[in-house]
Amino acid sequence: MPGIAVQGRDFLSPVTIYQGELETTSSASAWAAPVTEVDLYRVGVHRSRSTNGPQDPDIMTAYVDRDIDTDLHARVAAAGREGGLVLVVGGSAAGKTRAAWQAVATQLPDHRLLVPAAGADLAHLPARARAEAADCAGVVVWLDDMDRYLNTGRNLTAALVHTLTQQRVVVVATLRQGPYDTYRGTAPIGQGGAEELARLQAGQDLVRGVEAVRLERVWTQDELANGTRIAAERADVVLADAVARQLRGGADGVAEHGVAEYLAAAPDLVALWQRARDSLGIEGGHPRGHRLVAASVDLARIGVESADANLLEAAHTHYPLPASSRPEPFARALEWACAVRFGASGLLIPTTTDNTRWRPFDYLLDTATPIPAPLWDTALAHTTDPVGLSSLGIAAYRAELWATAETAWSRAAKGGNTLAMFGLGVLLKGRGEQEEAETWYRRGAEEGDTRAMVNLGTLLKGRGEQEEAETWYRRGAEEGDTLAMAALGALLKGRGEQEEAETWYRRGAEEGGTLAMAALGALLKGRGEQEEAETWYRRAAAENDIRAMVNLGILLQERGEQEEAEIWWRRGAEEGDITAMVGLGILLVARGEEEEAETWYRCSAEEGDTIAMIGLRILLKKRGESEEAEMWRRRVAETEATDLVLPEAGQPDG
Repeated sequence: MPGIAVQGRDFLSPVTIYQGELETTSSASAWAAPVTEVDLYRVGVHRSRSTNGPQDPDIMTAYVDRDIDTDLHARVAAAGREGGLVLVVGGSAAGKTRAAWQAVATQLPDHRLLVPAAGADLAHLPARARAEAADCAGVVVWLDDMDRYLNTGRNLTAALVHTLTQQRVVVVATLRQGPYDTYRGTAPIGQGGAEELARLQAGQDLVRGVEAVRLERVWTQDELANGTRIAAERADVVLADAVARQLRGGADGVAEHGVAEYLAAAPDLVALWQRARDSLGIEGGHPRGHRLVAASVDLARIGVESADANLLEAAHTHYPLPASSRPEPFARALEWACAVRFGASGLLIPTTTDNTRWRPFDYLLDTATPIPAPLWDTALAHTTDPVGLSSLGIAAYRAELWATAETAWSRAAKGGNTLAMFGLGVLLKGRGEQEEAETWYRRGAEEGDTRAMVNLGTLLKGRGEQEEAETWYRRGAEEGDTLAMAALGALLKGRGEQEEAETWYRRGAEEGGTLAMAALGALLKGRGEQEEAETWYRRAAAENDIRAMVNLGILLQERGEQEEAEIWWRRGAEEGDITAMVGLGILLVARGEEEEAETWYRCSAEEGDTIAMIGLRILLKKRGESEEAEMWRRRVAETEATDLVLPEAGQPDG
C-alpha cells in the first residue's frame, strides 16, 4: 500500500460572507484608530433591541461579564506583551464580538486598532502595523468574522500571523461556529470532485494553530445572575427582558436562545421574516419582501458578499410567489426588508455608506434551505469584481457545479485574482487537462500565490521535473507556507538529503502545519527516535490529521499498546483512511472479532487495497465461502499483492 503523497489544496472551506463595518464604494484597504476612540458598531458589534421604538444610537446595553472573560482577558493581555492571535468562536449573535472587544478595550486601551477591508491584499499588513505602532504602545489587528479574510483576501495565513507576532502585534479574530468546525475538520463537507483534500486549505493551519476561546449561545446561571444584577442597577429594561426570555425557555422549558440573541432581536427578526412568507400584500403583508430577503440569504451562502437592488430584484424571482398573495411592489418590499426593527437591525443591512448594497442580518444565515438552481446564473450575470467572482467560484466548486465554477474563476482570473487562477488549476487538473492546469498554476505562482506554487511543484515533480519543482517548493516555503515546507522536505528526503529535509519538516511543524508534523514524526521514527516521533504524531492527531492518527496507531501497536492503537485507527477508519481500516481489521481479527474485521476489510478492499483483499479472502475461506474467496484471490493476483505489512501513512512521497 503506498504512502500518502503531498497533494494540493481544495476549496471546501466556508463561503465568505460580509459581516463588518460599512465601506464606501472605493474604501481603503484598512482603517485605523486609537482603541479608545473606536465606535463599537464599526467593529461589528450588534445593536441592542429597544422595547419602546428606535433606540438612541449612542446608547448600548451595558456589558455583562461572561464566563470566558477571565481567560479571554488574560490571553489578550499576554498577546499585548508578546504578540499573537486570540480567536473567539461562537454562534451568530452569541456575543463573541462584544466579548472580544471588551477584552481589547479593557486590556489594551493604549493601542491602535487596525482593521483591514474584506478582500484586501494583506501582504502589506506587517508594514502598515509597523507604521501605526510608531506613536502608541502597540497595534491590534481586528478580524471580525475571520473566514471572510480567508476566502477573498490574500495572504491571511499562519505565516502572516507569525510575522505579525514577531512584531508583537496583537491579532484578535472572531469566527462563527459553523466555519470553525469546517476548518477544524469536524463538520461534514462534500468531496468536491478533485483529489485535493480539504484539510490542506490554508485557513485550517491558521485555525488549528491556536486554541480558541469558545463562547456559548445560551448563558450560564452565573451569567444570568450578572445580567439580572446589572439590569437592576441600571434600570435596563431591555437587558432584563432578554434575561427573562432566556429563563422562560421554549415550550419544554429548555432555553432555545441566549440573552445576547434576544438583545440583538435575532429570534424576533427571524420570526418577522418567516411570518411574511404567507402574508397578503393587500393586507399590509410583505410576501415579496420575504422572498427578497431569502434571495439575499442564499446569495450570501453562495459567496456574494452583498447585493444591489438590481441583483435582488432579479434573484428574488427564483422563489415562487403566488399571484394570490397579491404581492407588494418591489420598492416597498425592499423598504420593508431594510427597515430597522426593534431598534436593533433590519433584515437587510447596508454595506455601503450610500445605501446601495445590502447583506442579510447574519443570524438568518443559519436557516439553510436548498439553493434555487437558477440563482447561480443570476449571481454570475450581476457579479463583475474579481473578488466576488472568486468567492462565487469557491461556492460553485463546493456544490459540484463545475461549469459555474469554471466560468466564475475564468472571469476572476482575467481580472488578476490569484485564488481564481489556483482554482482553475485544481478544476482542470481534476478532469485531466494537465497542460491548462499548469498554465493557471504557473500564472498564480508567478503572481505570488503559495497555493499555486505548491500545486505547480507537485505537478512538475509528478512528471520528473524535480529541479523546477524544488524551485517552486522553496519559494512557497520561504514565503511561510507550511505545505510547501512539507513538500520540499519530502523532495529532499527522497534524494537522501535528510538533514535539510528535517529542517523544513521541523519548521513547518513548529508553525502549525499538520502534514509537516506527520512527516517529521515518520522521519524521526524511521531513525529510532520514537519518543519525539510520538510527540509530533500526537500534536497532529489532536488537530484531526488522519495521517498522524494512523501512524500513531502503528507506533502504539508496535509497542503492544493495542487499546489506544485501536482508538486512533478507529478514528482514522471512520474518516475513510484505508490504512487505518486495514490496521483496525488486523487488530480485530487478532482478538477474534471477525465480523467487524470483515466490515473494515471489505470497505478498504473495495477501494482496491490488496492487503485488505488478502485479509478478507482468509476470513471468507475460513468460513467456507469459497466462491467469493476465490474472487478476491483473483483480484489480489491481478494487482500482484506483496507482504501483509502496514506501511507508514504520514510520510509524504519522496
